Amino acid sequence: ELTRFPTNSTPTAEASARPATKNRPSIVPGPNQARASGSRAPSVAEARDPLSTRAELETYRLIHPLDASVHLRLGMVYLEAGDIARAVESLRRATFLDPNNPLAHFTRSRACLRLGDRPNALAALTQARRILARLPDDQEVAGGDRLTSIELRRAVEIQLTALSSQP
Repeated sequence: ELTRFPTNSTPTAEASARPATKNRPSIVPGPNQARASGSRAPSVAEARDPLSTRAELETYRLIHPLDASVHLRLGMVYLEAGDIARAVESLRRATFLDPNNPLAHFTRSRACLRLGDRPNALAALTQARRILARLPDDQEVAGGDRLTSIELRRAVEIQLTALSSQP
């Protein structure tokens, strides 16, 4: 069963004001759930309330600071919310913790482009392309909610073409 917070942590006022319900289960693993049991960072698509997702992801990040998937998901949420600086920072952490995740590099490139940082966007796209070249076409990409490597490869190529055609 999932609990909102481990017993040894203190919930924030915002988080404790919104207890988990049967209609909106919490996605933060409890203290008795081991990482080996399949515990993972919550998917952006799994949440019904984006604000609770962000808060829950931030809480999860505090509990599991070395989990690259939570930094990737949090970066995606920040990017969608328009908080680009925080998105870039979360995605930088994701690529540092899991340098072989092409989705983290691709998403980081999108965030860098939104900041106007074309050199880092190009570098991230190039790294994503290198990683994807080694993967089978039908392999699912970590953190991609059933996204296959060939689908991401197409998106990377489109983005690289668009970047190379711009002055």
